[in-house]
This record gives sequence, C-alpha cells and structure tokens, in this order.
Amino acid sequence: MSDRTQMTHDTIQAFQHVVHKLRRGIQQQLEENWGVADFVFLHQLHTQGPSKGSDLSSELNVTNSHVTQHVNRMVKKGWISRHRSTDDKRIVELAITPAGTEVYNEMVKRRFQYFQQLFHTLSDEELDSLLHLLQKLID
Repeated sequence: MSDRTQMTHDTIQAFQHVVHKLRRGIQQQLEENWGVADFVFLHQLHTQGPSKGSDLSSELNVTNSHVTQHVNRMVKKGWISRHRSTDDKRIVELAITPAGTEVYNEMVKRRFQYFQQLFHTLSDEELDSLLHLLQKLID
C-alpha cells in the first residue's frame, strides 16, 4: 500500500473518531433534556424562519414522518408552534417560539463552551491551520 493510501485510511479513521467524539461531547453539553436533533430543528427554524414540515424534511434529509414525530414533541414542549400560512390556508408552517429561542440560545452557548474546551489545547497557529484545512475540505 502506498504512503498516500495509508495516510488516507488513517485520516478516515481519525475523522470518524473525531465525529464520534464531537457527537458524544455535544450531546453531553446539551444534557438529558435536549438532543442533537432538537438543536438541528431549532437551528433550522431560527435561521430560516417559518418552514413547512416537508421543507424541513428535505433540508435535514430526514423523512416526513420523522419531522412530524419530532415536531409533535417540540410543540408539546412549547418550542415550536404550528400555524396556517397566510398565503395558502392548506399549508401548515412551523415556527420557533420565544421559549424555543431561549432553549436554542442556551444550546448555542453550551455548544460554544464545548468547542472552546475542546480547542483549548491547540495553539492559535494550530487552530488557524485546522480552520484552513476544514475550509479547504468544504470548498
């Protein structure tokens, strides 16, 4: 196996470990009351504004039934509201509520604290290099 092939295998394995560690760490920061899916749904509604369930399904790459189940739970908690579209009364739009915004802001705060803690062992140069490499992968 070539050096490049071995490095690719090692990078894949390291990346998988990082993703697993991030998921576990973020979930611990969100505590038992909130899940990563809660954060994702609230983030989407917070940044995009009111949305149809089918739009959330497409954007988040999950099934409509998953959106419905999760939204029902979040409506009961008072984080999301349902209302008829003013343009087309057949359409039900989902929106983040003030209570949902409070929860979302707390989640964002805790997520940031987690990443600050995670990155504290990196020097400024290392953090800058990581940022550069991640941006390069995105492009």
